[in-house]
Amino acid sequence: MPNFRSLRIAKPRGPDPRQPHDPFDFSAHTLRYLSLYNIPLYPSILSLRTLIEPPILHSRIDLHLDTILGFLEESHSLESASLDIAFTKPSLRRSRRQTPAGNRLRHLAISYKHAVDGQAQISNIALRRGTTLEIHSGDIGGGLTDILFGVSITHLSNLSSATSMEYISHNGTIRLLGPHGRFLHIRQLV
Repeated sequence: MPNFRSLRIAKPRGPDPRQPHDPFDFSAHTLRYLSLYNIPLYPSILSLRTLIEPPILHSRIDLHLDTILGFLEESHSLESASLDIAFTKPSLRRSRRQTPAGNRLRHLAISYKHAVDGQAQISNIALRRGTTLEIHSGDIGGGLTDILFGVSITHLSNLSSATSMEYISHNGTIRLLGPHGRFLHIRQLV
């Protein structure tokens, strides 16, 4: 495989004949940007440490949340991440960590169809001062209360002290902007 700096890999939706082996070899790569759509997070992808902005776009995932948290924590050059993860089993979204995963993210976007998947990710990823947290809700029956239920106020404290607030009712957008960070909640209408 050529040595790319940016790579987008997509597979059409449909029956997922699981590939028993890891088809990628990124050992000699200096990838900075990686976009995945409907691609499993193979060990070769999780071992990349040169990424600045890896949008992880995968609708269903068989990995434990702690594996994803470890990837975010060990990727010291990561500045931005977009997670669209639906765990295949409830046990996969229960982290065994005592504290949220540290990272260097400046922007974190989480999209979800079920509030429990989004809540598990938000509550287990540390938010640094000045971080932008963007939440895209696709949960038909749930709202902002459902996603933030159980997330401690201290976990979100680096997003506090908003100096302006915007609410757009036609699509359910809430935007809080402040000197310490930004929070955006966007309800996706189906």
